[in-house]
Amino acid sequence: MAVSTVANQSPVEIVREAGLLLSNQLQFLKSGIPDHSAKFKGGGSGRTVTLARPTKVRVSTGTWNVSSVPNASREVGVPLAMSSTPITVPWIFTDDQRYMDFQDMKQQVITPSIKRLAAEIERKVLENVMPGIPTFAQAATLTDAAVAEVKQYMTDNLADPNDLKALIRSSMTRDLRGDTKGLFNATTVIGKQNVDGVIARWDGFDFMESTLLPVQTTGTRAASTIGTTVVEGATTVLVDVGSGTETVKKGEIFYVVLCEAVNDQTKASLGTPKRYTVAADATASGGIATLTVTEAVYASTLDARQNVTRLPTAGDTVVWVGAGSATVQQGLFYNPLAFATAFADLPVDDEANGAITTVPGTNIRLRFERQKDSKAGEAVYRWDVLMASALVEPAFAARFLRTASTT
Repeated sequence: MAVSTVANQSPVEIVREAGLLLSNQLQFLKSGIPDHSAKFKGGGSGRTVTLARPTKVRVSTGTWNVSSVPNASREVGVPLAMSSTPITVPWIFTDDQRYMDFQDMKQQVITPSIKRLAAEIERKVLENVMPGIPTFAQAATLTDAAVAEVKQYMTDNLADPNDLKALIRSSMTRDLRGDTKGLFNATTVIGKQNVDGVIARWDGFDFMESTLLPVQTTGTRAASTIGTTVVEGATTVLVDVGSGTETVKKGEIFYVVLCEAVNDQTKASLGTPKRYTVAADATASGGIATLTVTEAVYASTLDARQNVTRLPTAGDTVVWVGAGSATVQQGLFYNPLAFATAFADLPVDDEANGAITTVPGTNIRLRFERQKDSKAGEAVYRWDVLMASALVEPAFAARFLRTASTT
């Protein structure tokens, strides 16, 4: 019986093995993030589809007037853009390496390559979606009080409380364990978590650890005010951030002191200022920065999309979250419905040398291709993933900003 080697192993078996390994490496994408791959059928490279955010309506009581205008107002659609180039993990084999045993290939090539691929996929998704989340809790360390604060924000925004997740750094796990150690009792769940050195579930959140969470950087912005009164439905805000060419970074959060957030259903003030997130880096000119925010401003009590008690007005005080010129660790608390992903099929040039599989639990389309010799005595083996990700409902997620240290 022929020995299974790199040179003669079936591409189908190689990609199947790689797919199982990839499935076991993922955390964020396996937590229930909705997949919209079907919308890119027939080829997806560079294509964009529009996803609808949850419809917001005015709920009222009384007689149904058939002549009235429907009260549903849909938010602007959210674009889900497929990358034009795949994430690729290549591996070059010399002629003698092509005849190594397949089990050796699995240990020395497939496993480490797939770990890197999994990390890159989740890193790209997190770096794309997290800067758009305006809701936050901020503290030197992650505490029970901070988790409760995040939970309150998400409850106020009508996020489903039955499927809440938390993705945090190991330092934040250490924070939470330290803050709750006084609750130790060997017969309780929290007691066992402290003994095991993990936080599995706390205050309704299922906890996971990740080293891939992006670090938020802040610009040089100084004390700020609204430069020009904001108009209804605007996504652009002019802010006086200093006196010269101060900077603002993508993902920074700010609020206007007198503009309070409202309950999504009752439209009553929540008693806290509405948070806004900057969608792109900006540099001020003469101290004035033109900021694109990730959520349109609606103050009209006649609009079901109302999200603030009044429009930001020229001269209003703007408060930035966190110090300027800083780097801040982040944790992510969310309901999976806040996000969307998609993975497109990639063609296989030669079925004798390539195959594609769908990774269980994620719908990732993983392609393996054993290419023809690129140089004399060498062959290139590669794994490819073509993907898209988007933040669909910011109200269903929150960031924790750990201000003590970035280490």
